[in-house]
Amino acid sequence: MLRFDPNYTNYTIIEFSFLPKSTLKLSGSTTLIEFNLPKAGIASLKLYDIMGREVANILNKQRPAGRNEVSWNSKQIPAGIYFYNLKFEGINKTQKVTFIR
Repeated sequence: MLRFDPNYTNYTIIEFSFLPKSTLKLSGSTTLIEFNLPKAGIASLKLYDIMGREVANILNKQRPAGRNEVSWNSKQIPAGIYFYNLKFEGINKTQKVTFIR
């Protein structure tokens, strides 16, 4: 028989994710990026161009568990195809985004 012990805190992270693409909101020069985390911890969010070069370091700080959002000034980013990379406790998730100006 398996039991869940609420006092045990050494669980392995199985999954975290960006919220659906529809929640990536572009408004003028501001982009709102939303994502879920399974627990509180340091999250890193970077933007890369199509050649894999880092274009922006959007976030690198402690975030709470659950739904998170980051409002970011994307005015300096030219039109094109980019990739957001969310890193949390050694796990990476990447999502494609197209900026149209």
